[in-house]
Amino acid sequence: MVNQLLTFEPTSRVLARTLSSASLLLLLHLLLTMLQVFDGLLHVLLHTLQVSTGVLLFLQLLCHHGRSFLPAATLGLQRALQGVHSSLVVSLGLFHLFIFLRQLSLNLSFDLIEL
Repeated sequence: MVNQLLTFEPTSRVLARTLSSASLLLLLHLLLTMLQVFDGLLHVLLHTLQVSTGVLLFLQLLCHHGRSFLPAATLGLQRALQGVHSSLVVSLGLFHLFIFLRQLSLNLSFDLIEL
């Protein structure tokens, strides 16, 4: 009986170590996947902010240099941009819109799964 316990105990230790290392490997793989998804979302967010800054700069350039081409249109753009003090204001608004649209698409996808 004692011999059986001695032979069984090292086997259980090896099995326990294998299971703990396998679960640790699975946990690390899950963490790596989550970080890759977060990295992708961060790239999408930064691209949205860069595009919004570019659009704002283009509109300001059009207002500044477009006076000889379309004076009525540039006057409307100047009035529209009058409340915008920096590109951060527009970017923050787009950030909130991005979050709203992301939550909306998740809610719609959950509704489609239930059907």
